[in-house]
Amino acid sequence: MSDEHRRAVELSGPDGAVNVDAPQDASTMAASTLGLDLISIDQIDSDGWTSFSCPPAWLGQPPTVDGSNGHVIASADGSLWEVAAAGDLSAERESELRWDTLAIRRPSSTGEIGQAQLWQHTLLDRTVAHFSEHTATGGVSDGPTILWLTSEGGELADCLGFWNVRALRPLRFGTVPMYLLPATGLKDWVGFPEQLADQLRRPEEISLDVLVASRTLGPEVLDEVAEYFGLEESAETDFQAVVRFPPGDRMRTAPFSYRKSMGTTRFSAFTRTYGETTQVDVPVVREKITLRFPSPVPFTAWVDVLVGVTCEPFAAFPKRDSVAKLVDKKARWRNEAIEVATSMRREVRIELNVPTLATVANTLLVEQAERHETSEKGAVGVGLMDETSMAALGEAGVLETIQKLTTPRTSHMVRALERLRGKEDPLSDAEREFAARWGGRSERVFKSAAKLGHGTVEAASAALERLADVGWAERGLEIKCGACGITTFLPLSGVPERGAARCPGCGTLGGYTGAGQGPSLVYRLDSRIDRASDQGVLPHLLTIAALQRRYTRSWFLPGVDLWFPGKTNKMEADLFGIADAKVITGEVKASGEEFTKPGQIEKDVSIAVNLGADLYVMAAITTIPEAAQEAAKVLCQEHGVDILVLGPMELRAQTSGRASAS
Repeated sequence: MSDEHRRAVELSGPDGAVNVDAPQDASTMAASTLGLDLISIDQIDSDGWTSFSCPPAWLGQPPTVDGSNGHVIASADGSLWEVAAAGDLSAERESELRWDTLAIRRPSSTGEIGQAQLWQHTLLDRTVAHFSEHTATGGVSDGPTILWLTSEGGELADCLGFWNVRALRPLRFGTVPMYLLPATGLKDWVGFPEQLADQLRRPEEISLDVLVASRTLGPEVLDEVAEYFGLEESAETDFQAVVRFPPGDRMRTAPFSYRKSMGTTRFSAFTRTYGETTQVDVPVVREKITLRFPSPVPFTAWVDVLVGVTCEPFAAFPKRDSVAKLVDKKARWRNEAIEVATSMRREVRIELNVPTLATVANTLLVEQAERHETSEKGAVGVGLMDETSMAALGEAGVLETIQKLTTPRTSHMVRALERLRGKEDPLSDAEREFAARWGGRSERVFKSAAKLGHGTVEAASAALERLADVGWAERGLEIKCGACGITTFLPLSGVPERGAARCPGCGTLGGYTGAGQGPSLVYRLDSRIDRASDQGVLPHLLTIAALQRRYTRSWFLPGVDLWFPGKTNKMEADLFGIADAKVITGEVKASGEEFTKPGQIEKDVSIAVNLGADLYVMAAITTIPEAAQEAAKVLCQEHGVDILVLGPMELRAQTSGRASAS
């Protein structure tokens, strides 16, 4: 299989490979090499994605020919060039045609095949009715008329080369007429030179009229044919677009210019997607929507078709077939659209599901992992992910204020005891149980702005009030009882409107803590935030907030436990989610230095690869060492995963710093 043929497949983007009459083993290997499903020609209308197509006879195009002047096909037992130029049918297929929908005829001479090509009256011309590219990029343009010459019998190299270039020529965004002709016997085609000249009178948009090409015939034969058609050889090494201002209707006139082949694949080597498009307004307010619209392609019978649907909600979905099947069981991703297989005649009617991003994410987790659960940190974080609160978390001083108000719990006590004991004398199970029992019984920390210990009193007061505004902290007064020695936090809702302060523990009269100007406000964290901060969840939320600012549509889980097939150990992703069609996973650290631990980056990237992630996020609220960043980028590149590094500047909402991404 040549590179040219591989390129033709790549450019056309076929739905499948069809074995016409090749040995099964050879065709199976070829289809596998091209990454295509293989079906046999007798199953083309009944099996696989290729069955969702229809014969030209079912197109409701008004016939441009009648029964006496039908679409031309090759002569009976005609040569190869006739078949490549006009098409052919078996006798059995020919007898099955309905002449009221598709009239065909065999020519009385080969000259009629040449004429039919000029007038676009071949059966193959009928196959592109209502068929063209709706997007095209990468060099599509008008080109000169191509006269592709071959021997009288038709050489395979010429016929196949012509077939592929013609099949991939522009149909909507450019005009490149192409005709396959035998180099010998043309002088017997009465009136053909004059008919060709009529076709060459095109708008004056390019500097060259004709390109004479062949893969088997020598230059002297090409020049001889060109001379017979009255063409004059051009000295140009390449043709140019002719730009005239103001634009007019000037036409090319004889004598027409020609050059021998400059390469013909250039006219088909552009990226395209095929299909007719239409706009449909449908409000997406429910879990199901119904698309109903007249078909942009007229059909005369019920046909099986493929309908590609693009819309704003679907644009946020990762391009995975498992996700497409959430929209419709007979759907897949293709050409940036969710493609649905359906049947129709004059009207398209499709009922589609509109899954939430949460449903899409769960589907991807089920697809990639043997088992998954929201992690302990993730469960805590999910309840805190409202937009207003997460926006506040990124503001100046807010995170630091939370850290100052966080109550030391079990993990803090364990770490403190381990530091006292040293690595050589680890804690026993009994000591860890003691820490677990008593470490969680600490009263929640509360402080005034003056005693917060971070920033100025004014800045501390602003941060504390911001936390109270979003419901993450509560205001109160402090009582220090001289009798029982207990310092107590009294929420403002529990402070009496009148009377002296009284200790809630022993009832002793006392006073509220404060300067001479009156009681001072003190603040303590909501119990949920206190726990989230103690467990290290807030950096996860800070990272998610930064990602939500970066992407238009997203959904994230701030921690998930994973069990992958073939692996016995549980793994944990600090975040997993979807953002603007990307599958994202990542690792979040309180300190960037933690990424330098042996095996840390390898573990993180392994999770991203096993989840089929498009993007791995590496985040920390302190600076991540450059060496760790580079190591992660190299590893991600090896596995084809993009990486996004979020440091302290990128995690704060009020900064303009951009994340480092590759």
